[in-house]
Amino acid sequence: MNQRPLSPHISIYRPQITSILSILHRFTGISLIIGAIAFCMGFLAFALGESYWRSFCDVWHMIGGSFWQWCIIFSLHFHALNGIRHLFWDMGKGFDLTTLTRTGYIVVGLSVFLTGVLLFSS
Repeated sequence: MNQRPLSPHISIYRPQITSILSILHRFTGISLIIGAIAFCMGFLAFALGESYWRSFCDVWHMIGGSFWQWCIIFSLHFHALNGIRHLFWDMGKGFDLTTLTRTGYIVVGLSVFLTGVLLFSS
């Protein structure tokens, strides 16, 4: 059998902040879509009447709604802040390694901070 070399695999690379944030940006985008669907379902249940609203709330709490609420709010902050970071990249700014790393950590830190502020202030 012919032994051909394999392409470099993800297992040989050390995770970098840029690749992790790129993957996280995609996951938060998916999370926002799921959150928007849940939000619309909640509005629909509320509009249909009290029994539908109670059923929606029961299901929401049964699937761990508070946890998902935190995830969706973090996703909103992260996706927006990382989107601003991408806008700077579109202008050709911030591509040196130190700026990429620094802005990556700033985006994550601000996302966590803003999520905490929003959820603990209410």
